[in-house]
Amino acid sequence: MAGGVRSRQTVLVGLTALLSAAAGALFFHFSIRTSWSNEVVTQTILLTLIAWVAENQAVQFSKRVHVSSANLPVLLGIFFLGPAQSAIIVCLSVLAVRRSKDLLRTTFIFASNAVSVMLVAALFNFLKEPLGYSVPPTAIALGFVFAGFLIGAIWEVIDFAFTSVGVALRYNQKIISLWKNNFLSALPSQILILGFGIVIAGVYISAGIAAAALFFVPIFASQHVYKLLVQQKELLAEQ
Repeated sequence: MAGGVRSRQTVLVGLTALLSAAAGALFFHFSIRTSWSNEVVTQTILLTLIAWVAENQAVQFSKRVHVSSANLPVLLGIFFLGPAQSAIIVCLSVLAVRRSKDLLRTTFIFASNAVSVMLVAALFNFLKEPLGYSVPPTAIALGFVFAGFLIGAIWEVIDFAFTSVGVALRYNQKIISLWKNNFLSALPSQILILGFGIVIAGVYISAGIAAAALFFVPIFASQHVYKLLVQQKELLAEQ
């Protein structure tokens, strides 16, 4: 039993180190190849703040899995800013809910989020020529819509794959059960969020980031109400 725990811990430490190295290398690679103009920095900060608020309004689906609309500002970062900026948005927003003293767990979450976001952002840039859209997008073309949904779906799969592996190693849970009980139950809401992301991207293209940011107000309000309903249900179940 103790040997199994140490073995899983060793694998998790090694995986965390590998992801951390990959995250650092990818961030450096994309940082020196991207523009850091005042406009880009300002938009990165604004989207990070929006993601931070969204994480604070996250809905807990199980003990270790939660769903939030923080994916929306990260998607906008992928579409309009670039891999390095998207990594900043997702990693800093994680601070809103990850206050654990478990350094290994926190490092794994940061590194896995950064790697997954930068990989899909790079894929989004790669698909621009085959599908016929520009980066950043300047119009809602069919190729952009298809790429947006594809990127969002791939990101969700990669992100949960990392999460499930981390949880399985840290807490000795079965990966298949995690996918069945957590990923599938959260899938409908994530598809809905992805659709909202494409709509908000259209507003971003047409009217700028300020107009797009206003779309988050009703989203946050509805998410907060749903969060209260979930908490109320849990309280009633305990009585």
